[in-house]
Amino acid sequence: MAMALIAAGCGLPSVYPFYTYKDVVFEPVLVGVWFEAKTNADDHGTAFEKSEDNGYTIREMKSSDTNVYTAHLFRLKNQLFLDCVPQLDGQMIAAHLLLKVDQIQPTFKTALLNEDWMETLLKAHPDALRHMVNDHGSGDSGIVLTADTAELQNFLRKYMDSKDAFSEPAEMKRR
Repeated sequence: MAMALIAAGCGLPSVYPFYTYKDVVFEPVLVGVWFEAKTNADDHGTAFEKSEDNGYTIREMKSSDTNVYTAHLFRLKNQLFLDCVPQLDGQMIAAHLLLKVDQIQPTFKTALLNEDWMETLLKAHPDALRHMVNDHGSGDSGIVLTADTAELQNFLRKYMDSKDAFSEPAEMKRR
């Protein structure tokens, strides 16, 4: 599930949000508990609760711990996206992470921005989107997006229909 991938440190972090408040939409059908569609395990659900500003509090519940996010669903053109910010303890700076929402009903399908695709694009065209590379030897791309919201949205509009720009969708369903 894409939320699990975000919790594991996957996804391209952005300093700025991917949305403005005029782009935010609220879909009441998201509120509730969702489970990975490909498994029958009930010990790992993702709960969406309504929060302030037409947003969501997302609790990814595992048997050992719970990851909590503040999230906003937003629309660019006719495409939905979910901007997620982990709620962190301590001095860490929380980054915005992006999920493309392919469908909400009857199942909830989301896809992460593809790190490999982005790394290839930015190596070939470093000015395609403001970013920095934090090469800390962990094996991930180390890319941190530093573009402001307007630039991020222009980039998304340009590449949102690209087959390679996003990962294979993860699918969740209600039980």
